[in-house]
Amino acid sequence: MSEDRTMDALTTTKSAENTDEKEYAEEYHEETEEINADELTAHRLSHKTTDITYVTGQGTTRTVRVYGATPASSYNNVPEGFYGFFHNRDKKYAYSPEQDKLVSIPSGDKTITVAESENIIRYEAVSYPERAPVDGAVQEDVEATVYYRSPRSDSIQSVTIRVDHMEGRYPAMITGEEVDGDRLIEATLVHSRKIKTTVPENTLGRVARVEFPKGHQFTLTVEGLTDDKATGGGIESAEQKLKSVFERHAHSDGIDVTLTHEGRMER
Repeated sequence: MSEDRTMDALTTTKSAENTDEKEYAEEYHEETEEINADELTAHRLSHKTTDITYVTGQGTTRTVRVYGATPASSYNNVPEGFYGFFHNRDKKYAYSPEQDKLVSIPSGDKTITVAESENIIRYEAVSYPERAPVDGAVQEDVEATVYYRSPRSDSIQSVTIRVDHMEGRYPAMITGEEVDGDRLIEATLVHSRKIKTTVPENTLGRVARVEFPKGHQFTLTVEGLTDDKATGGGIESAEQKLKSVFERHAHSDGIDVTLTHEGRMER
């Protein structure tokens, strides 16, 4: 079974400031596939995303999302045989594959049964859309511009933040204070791709692209270079060697090095 969760039609367009095309994320569209209870293995609970839908005591249905669940250990309050996780980042739950049982953990070692096997009506594997494209030199303590699709205006908007924290690889989330504003912004670049203010909490939309500073510009001046070595393969070779040097220090292949031959240097 598949289901459209939401709705952002994003396109590739040109910036008013730059003729280079900007690549925006595809529309936000989650796909779900119904699975059986025996497919909720420890690996799935820990490394993949699953929606569990159950019937409450009041006869209504409710869905919790399991992602990054952790087993019981001396470092947490997850009951033995359960896998703990946070739904919407604030309410803690735990699920037991053996008992097919869902509990909430309000505080300490206290647990409250939320749903037994007979009350759980559906399990769904969740597939997320592609991550938001990230351009530039990814780092903290810089100004980065986040482009997002606003559901209110149904258009691409942007906000520039001073990045003070990043989590995950590439990264997966960035936070920081708004430049020329007083909002604290949190932008998730994978999975839900939500961008929101945190105090007060208000969702702005779905992240479509993030631009960090490009990097640094260098001018390379070479004296004593003969005419025959200043053209053709000499320039390409120098470019490749410089690029290799920067990549070794940065442990990255996302660095662009370009040399331009402007002609002879005059005395």
